[in-house]
Amino acid sequence: MPSRPSMRLHCSHREHMEALEAHLAQMEREEGVKYWQEPGETTSSAEQKCHYFWHYPGVEACFKGWYGSSEPDYRPYETLSLPALRYLVTRNRISPGVAHASTNKTRNFADWKRHGINVRYMPGRRAASGEWYERDTETTLEIKMTRVMCQFLREMLARSTLPSSPLDRASSSVPGPTASSEPASGHPSTLPPPPPIIVLAVGKNLLPDARLFSAICDAVRRGLFVKVWGWRAGLYEKYLDLQSSHSDQMKIYYFDDYAPYLVHCGSAACNLGVR
Repeated sequence: MPSRPSMRLHCSHREHMEALEAHLAQMEREEGVKYWQEPGETTSSAEQKCHYFWHYPGVEACFKGWYGSSEPDYRPYETLSLPALRYLVTRNRISPGVAHASTNKTRNFADWKRHGINVRYMPGRRAASGEWYERDTETTLEIKMTRVMCQFLREMLARSTLPSSPLDRASSSVPGPTASSEPASGHPSTLPPPPPIIVLAVGKNLLPDARLFSAICDAVRRGLFVKVWGWRAGLYEKYLDLQSSHSDQMKIYYFDDYAPYLVHCGSAACNLGVR
């Protein structure tokens, strides 16, 4: 696992981000696989939309564990670099209205909002026992993810084409229409839109991951492509099982492999994303 660097690893935020970009480019060259050119993925966001869903409290909690929450220089509202986290997951392939984050953290999300990420703050609640607990952050993401799938299915039905994964084809007794189907009018259907890509960033192996998993499972069943970002020590184990059986549709990435580059560079610009 990469070692934890000093928060002053880079002299400026620009150098911080350039170091991350160079590292990612080098990894792509060494592995021979581009992040946005997996099988079934196009390179143009205009052709294939990418929808992002961030469960920020879980991501930050695992980052805190990696960094060392007992370290005197760890600051919950600053140490994790939001611009670096955004770039790592999106690689700047993002447009307004397709990215959603839920959080109970009150830090400055100006960089994410400026890049089109809808950040919804949902403060925790105090139980009768006096203990604070997270509220509905996962439900918000689950609902938005379901809307993406419903919209895609409506578009497919309008064209009388409904792809399915091998899991659906094996379990369904009623065959769905195919790309060669013709509508009742007798006119051949138009080419279907490419399935959207669902990108989910999660953290701790708790209830939020378990609930979001059901939405991811449904997305895969419907023929969508999925990328899941998580931490090795915290990723819900069922994601691994799903990826194993649907490796052509689903990819898993680990924040651990890039964690040193997610550390705040020490510049005030790192929170705001201004180079």
